[in-house]
Amino acid sequence: MEKIEYLLHLPSEYQLMLASFFVTNPVALQRMKKQWVERDTEHKVRGRTDAQSKEFRNDLLGGAVCLFDPNRVDLGFLAEVNVPTASGLYYPPSEKALYVGSNMYVKKVQRGKVVDTLNNNLFCDVHTIEEGPDKKLLIASTGVDGILLIDPKSPQRVIWDWLATKHGYNRTPDGRRRKIDRGVNYQEVYSITPDHTTHLNTAIFHNGRIYACLFHQGSLVEIDPDTRKHDVVLEGMICPHHIKPREGGYIISNSRANKVLLLDGGFNVTRTIDGDFDWVQDATPLEDNKYLIGDSNNNRFVKVDEHGYKIDELRYEERKMFCFLPIKKQDVVEIFGAS
Repeated sequence: MEKIEYLLHLPSEYQLMLASFFVTNPVALQRMKKQWVERDTEHKVRGRTDAQSKEFRNDLLGGAVCLFDPNRVDLGFLAEVNVPTASGLYYPPSEKALYVGSNMYVKKVQRGKVVDTLNNNLFCDVHTIEEGPDKKLLIASTGVDGILLIDPKSPQRVIWDWLATKHGYNRTPDGRRRKIDRGVNYQEVYSITPDHTTHLNTAIFHNGRIYACLFHQGSLVEIDPDTRKHDVVLEGMICPHHIKPREGGYIISNSRANKVLLLDGGFNVTRTIDGDFDWVQDATPLEDNKYLIGDSNNNRFVKVDEHGYKIDELRYEERKMFCFLPIKKQDVVEIFGAS
């Protein structure tokens, strides 16, 4: 009741935060943690092996989208909706619906329920969903090492795509050649991280260009949507995720290096935020030059100032987060159906 009362008294434009979790089942999480311990210390295999992945299927992982206030983390999660293997989040206010990545699908959530499931033959390990050109869905389909532009009203048709395998990234980390066939239904293809040539996990459209994180290469690429030509604009990272615009530049999570990088408009690193993090899954700008960091393996969100000093943290029960998305209080009811 206290949390509901708190939400009711917030201004309609007040900014809250969503977080997605792709693993919430404690049994599956413990199996996953056991697998990490058994890996070689240098982490040469970046991702679960085929045998490890087959120990549990995605329908056993759980998944949820949670709401919280980064200015009142003492309140914990204010609302929650279950979404299988929840990953990328996108909320277009005009639709009053939240799009959520869900492994081989994109789920549409309204009023606390999954109301629709979007399918496409190239959906495979869907990671991020962002606003693309003409307000279409720009999707990082990690299992095909690709970026897709989709109209949610006719999701089976691909308006535009960029497949890494056709742009110089056609070999897996262990040297195997990979080919993606647009005629294959990859929603039925079992795909694991070592099988990917890039494990492309984030794609955003910004200032007329598309930016994508290449996990295996430790790099960020800029893609011209018209020519599909790309340039590497940042490299030397270890398993990066979630490039995002911020005032004066960008922010990116250098996940396995346990750091957040603040970049200027030319993709030069202007500040590094580090600490006692264990896998920085995502980081996002807040107001007044503050930042929110998803410290995944420590099961907490950390709020820091512009210098990287900790202001506050929200600790939660063991689960695996994926990403953040700012949301206005006025849109909360459209997603969760209460408050």
